[in-house]
Amino acid sequence: MSSRHSGLIDGTTSVLSAVVFSRPRLQGSDSRLRCRLKVSPPPAQSQEQLSQWLCDVHNGVNERLGKPLFDCSRVNERWRDGWKDGSCDG
Repeated sequence: MSSRHSGLIDGTTSVLSAVVFSRPRLQGSDSRLRCRLKVSPPPAQSQEQLSQWLCDVHNGVNERLGKPLFDCSRVNERWRDGWKDGSCDG
C-alpha cells in the first residue's frame, strides 16, 4: 500500500472518530457507535478493511431497525466500482 493511500485511510478513521466523539449524544445509535469505536476502532490498514467495518456498522443499524442487511462482500461493487451488470454506467 502506498504511503498516500495509507494516509488517506488513517485520515478517514481520524475524521470518523472526531465526528462521532464531538457530537452531542442525540440518540441510541450514537452511544453504540461511540462504544464500537472504543472497543473496535476502524481498521486503517486498507480500504477493503475500512469498507467492511463501515458496512458491518451499517448492518448493525439495519438489523436494529428491522431492515434488510447489505451483503458486505459487495460493498466495493456498490460504492466504488459499480454494479457488474453495468446498471450504474451512464
